[in-house]
Amino acid sequence: MERFMQVVNQVLRSHKAPKLHEFGIHYPLDASRGDLIDIWVAFAIAFKVSKLELNFSTNQVPIWVCSFKNYSFPLDFFDKTKRIEPYLVQLDRVFSVCAPPLNVDNGFECLRELILKSVDLTDEQFETILSSCTFLEFLHVLYSSRLVNVKHAVPHMKLKSLEMYRCFQLKKLEIFAPNLVSFKYLGPKINISVKDAKQLVHACMRSNWETWEFSRTNSLGLPNMQRGDFVFGQFAAYLPQIEHLVMDASSFGVSGKMSKLSSLGSSHVSPFLHRLELHVSTLISLNLIIHEMYLYLIFIF
Repeated sequence: MERFMQVVNQVLRSHKAPKLHEFGIHYPLDASRGDLIDIWVAFAIAFKVSKLELNFSTNQVPIWVCSFKNYSFPLDFFDKTKRIEPYLVQLDRVFSVCAPPLNVDNGFECLRELILKSVDLTDEQFETILSSCTFLEFLHVLYSSRLVNVKHAVPHMKLKSLEMYRCFQLKKLEIFAPNLVSFKYLGPKINISVKDAKQLVHACMRSNWETWEFSRTNSLGLPNMQRGDFVFGQFAAYLPQIEHLVMDASSFGVSGKMSKLSSLGSSHVSPFLHRLELHVSTLISLNLIIHEMYLYLIFIF
């Protein structure tokens, strides 16, 4: 680990260009290295990075099975009143790297892609990131254990792709992104509201966590999503425009609900759907009725 950090520090010292296209860290670092990670992230922001990826996953092992505390962003990075100047001072003092001046109004004007794996975000941090990174087009979050009630009520006009994976404490997700093209979710069956996404054509709604279904409400007092409602109930308004849909066969539950799957083949319900990807854990009778359209159907076991 020490050797890895030395290499990263040396790369920072060697950088001479005025701008970064991509900056990524792929190594299982935790919160104990937070002070150094803060400086690395400040370096990327100061040099106007377009794609920032922090992948601290421990070899694909879920964070909750090991004694590992996730790194978390300081809100100072995204707070316009505090800013990141103190981190830039450390960058100069520790690495002798003099950062170029930032845009006073928006230091994140160049950031287009943000990928966070095993990085803890609070609800407030998630909201602050979207509010500050107004040019962000792609956001990927994996194994963030502190998200519970995520809400971004102000329209984010640039966000085109949102991916939320295995945030096990998440109970509710509300996103207002009029130009969202792709939405992917894997986790417990929660309340999801994607508002006014008229450009949405790719959707992935997957959940293999059945334990959440046994209680009527979650810790926020909201009704838990049942099998048939998880996709069809929450995304019914978008089915007429979806082109590619990924979901679990278990979402249909008993065979009586299979008519919902059959209805996807209707030109009236999903006229643009050409690819349906079903993830199944056991062999079930699908009894598909698909007509009046060409549909590419994939089964994944």
